[in-house]
Amino acid sequence: MTAAEIHGRLKSKFGDKIGDLAGELDPTCVIQAESIAEVSEWLRDEPGIDMTSLMCLSGLDYKEKLAVVYNLHSVIHNHKLTLKVEFTDRENPHCPSVAGIWGTADWHEREA
Repeated sequence: MTAAEIHGRLKSKFGDKIGDLAGELDPTCVIQAESIAEVSEWLRDEPGIDMTSLMCLSGLDYKEKLAVVYNLHSVIHNHKLTLKVEFTDRENPHCPSVAGIWGTADWHEREA
């Protein structure tokens, strides 16, 4: 399944919580912070998508905004997708944990 196909299914399921898909080498879509856990769990559990691997979780500082980037991979289907949560409020950037979805996120979240 291509990143565009996965994105289309995300848009069908979650609507406005999912932003546009951008990038050719590393297809990325921006999602709302409060939806990250719900979207992540769906991506992991949805048949045909099966994003069972969180390859990396990174915190980024773009000066004008902060972001958390989630690089996902389906070992079964060998497809990838990157999710990004962006914050323009530098004083209270809060994002729900995904450690209950991918155990490796526990370490990555503390580092980010």
